[in-house]
Amino acid sequence: MVGAYGEFRASYKNIAYLTVTGRNDWSSTLPIDNRSYFYPSVSGSFVFTELPPKNDVLTFGKVRASWHRLVKMPILMQPLLL
Repeated sequence: MVGAYGEFRASYKNIAYLTVTGRNDWSSTLPIDNRSYFYPSVSGSFVFTELPPKNDVLTFGKVRASWHRLVKMPILMQPLLL
């Protein structure tokens, strides 16, 4: 099996953050037309306590969200447990 992984991160003024990742695996034990598996993901966060007006009640607050795609490998690729 051969794989590749990539990641991109961006932020804006310590308020908004974005991360995008991608992973691709190739297996020589599978048929040629179905050898590649791609796993994308996206996540982001927003620090709302960095916006004015500042207050003394809540010192830090963040909202986070993420999404990913999970690919189930065929039986041929799963490890054998004895």
